Amino acid sequence: MNLICSNTIESYNDFKTIIGDFKRSNRRIVTNYVPNPKNHRLFVESHLAKSFITDDVVIITFDKGFMLDVIFFASDVSKVDSILKEIQNNVKLPLVLEFVVRDDNVASIGSPDKTLRRMSRYSSAYKRRTENNRTVKATHEDITDLKYLFSSHFDPLSERIPDSEELNRLIDNDGIYIIRDEDKIIGMVVYERSGVNIHLRYWWVDSSYRNMRVGGELLEQYFKAGEDCKCQFLWVFKDNANAIDKYKHYGFEFDGVRDEIFIYK
Repeated sequence: MNLICSNTIESYNDFKTIIGDFKRSNRRIVTNYVPNPKNHRLFVESHLAKSFITDDVVIITFDKGFMLDVIFFASDVSKVDSILKEIQNNVKLPLVLEFVVRDDNVASIGSPDKTLRRMSRYSSAYKRRTENNRTVKATHEDITDLKYLFSSHFDPLSERIPDSEELNRLIDNDGIYIIRDEDKIIGMVVYERSGVNIHLRYWWVDSSYRNMRVGGELLEQYFKAGEDCKCQFLWVFKDNANAIDKYKHYGFEFDGVRDEIFIYK
């Protein structure tokens, strides 16, 4: 399939026009687009956003330096995979597309490289289980250590590790708590509130400190922060049986939503 055009998006108005024109020309579309004006505007104004347009599909990529983040709009979702493979042949960075769907959704791009499933629980009154909980709020002085932990223990292509700007924002919003053993961070929990929901984004414990209540104390901090929220939720890789069992122990259950991750490299 030949791409009709491939262009750097020159302005945020052009970005909105590309999306609007495609929506108006197709009665029924499938997309993974989640509006994020501040973030998308930043990429466009930095000349890091490109569009790839065919009759049936619009692909927009955002250059993050180590990967190209992909959003798509399609009147025929079955054509997205072949177009992304064609794009990948002409770029140096891997393309990463996430497609969040309900478990009963039959629309499919293809076979994902990884799949996350969402688990949730309804909030209940917080009850401290551990006396002398060791969690402390992370500060901006911890960012260097946090960046090292993320780069060492998480996959940047499938786990969307935060950059310095996002870490600063999370710290400002009291969204990162850590436990130290002297000067070493041995565990962290990262969460983010949105309206009446609270998202458990990362829950990590150094392997040398597992089964020592570090993880339990961190999760207690998350429950405390979310006790007035309607829903607490997280994403977990579908094949991570150990983590799934732990989350079920704390009352989380699958809620019928999955995140399919496609990586082209």
